[in-house]
Amino acid sequence: MIPDTDAFDDDAFLFLDTETTGLDTGRHAMIELAYCVGLTGRLGSEVFLIDPYRDGRCPAWSLEAEAVHGVPLTSVRGAPHRWSPVTPAISVADALRIRPLVVVGSNPMFDLGFVGAALPGGHSLPRVEVLDLRDLFAALHPEELTPEARIGLEFMMRRLTGQPNYQQPHSAAGDVADAQLVFSILRRRFLDAFVASEGHLPLVADLLDFTRSGRALRKLRRGEAV
Repeated sequence: MIPDTDAFDDDAFLFLDTETTGLDTGRHAMIELAYCVGLTGRLGSEVFLIDPYRDGRCPAWSLEAEAVHGVPLTSVRGAPHRWSPVTPAISVADALRIRPLVVVGSNPMFDLGFVGAALPGGHSLPRVEVLDLRDLFAALHPEELTPEARIGLEFMMRRLTGQPNYQQPHSAAGDVADAQLVFSILRRRFLDAFVASEGHLPLVADLLDFTRSGRALRKLRRGEAV
């Protein structure tokens, strides 16, 4: 069994978030990418601003997406960090290859989709385990699962910490920090609820299995087929 230590946290989890010009990996592109390994980040963290037009691409720009992330087009033209979206995408891919990591976030498959879309030919993301914070939240707080509920990172922050709604758009780096805090709280509540009396922690695989149950639970509550 795995002891409850910061070393375990740092060795196991990669927190990831992106801001994009829209929702479609075929039509849109990343404008910001942030990731951090572990709850403390001492094994490495990166934040990239990305000019999505620098490589001759012409991704669509969604005003709806801009309203969410608050990044105007003019602020990413000629972005100074890592000229191409390829480089930060490769940086994430390399981080995942260095050690086996569980990718954690609110809808992390969305972010991984944009990272993968930015990789050039001959490069691919390694197969990784993914832990969606929405699933862990759903498993621990089924009372919040109503048909009209939108369980995003902002909702979870407000529910778990009592902080109010964001009053202004927020960045990928800010969302990574929030995801670390949400995961830390949910993980502790998960352990408090499910650890055996001997005080041993569940394996990471046990936690991932339980999040799949969380997805099934969410579907049942919404009347969908499991």
